[in-house]
Amino acid sequence: MKEFLKNNPFVSKIVSFFYTLLNFNRYKIKGKNNKIIRNNTYLKKCKFIIWGGNNTILFTNLDQFNNCTFEIYGDNNIINIGTKVYGKEVNIYIEDNNNKIEIGDKCIFAGKIHLALTEGKNIVIGKKCLFSSNVVFRTGDSHSIIDFANKKRINYGKDIVLEDHVWLTNGVTLLKGSYISENSIVATNSVVTKQFKTKNLILGGSPAKVLKENVTWDNKRL
Repeated sequence: MKEFLKNNPFVSKIVSFFYTLLNFNRYKIKGKNNKIIRNNTYLKKCKFIIWGGNNTILFTNLDQFNNCTFEIYGDNNIINIGTKVYGKEVNIYIEDNNNKIEIGDKCIFAGKIHLALTEGKNIVIGKKCLFSSNVVFRTGDSHSIIDFANKKRINYGKDIVLEDHVWLTNGVTLLKGSYISENSIVATNSVVTKQFKTKNLILGGSPAKVLKENVTWDNKRL
């Protein structure tokens, strides 16, 4: 069924329309100039919550999302999803203004993925990335850490960037400022806290470090 819908965009659009008509997809939107653009996208049991103005959720073409939640609390936020992206049990949560998430073509979110954006930051995900279950992205800490001496906050949010063809295995957490270069793999239950600008790595641990260099991966068992 999934392959049939991928290759038949008109049918996919009709099926998505009837799911919405039958209230399998739910919408709670408060504010002006909010847009959800669904280009030949198959949505099943998805929920959209938007409180604010001038927010945009764009599904580029032939995407499939099942039992996912898209939450935006703020203004001028953007969720830009590329072509043929698959998501199951994904939760995208945006708070504050001017945040942006970009997801490249042919990414797969296998299940229970949480992407949280705050403080006007970005999550940028390249093409053909693969994410297992219980993966978490966080561009901020949600609460303030204060320097006791000068009473100033010291934990401002930062962007998260993944280049093309990155594989995050089960239980991986990416914290603010994380950067992972293309063709890399992050091992189970690892916590990434810094930038890795070298390509073709295996990362692992908490905090993550380089375990192996000069590797790549394939989603097929060859």
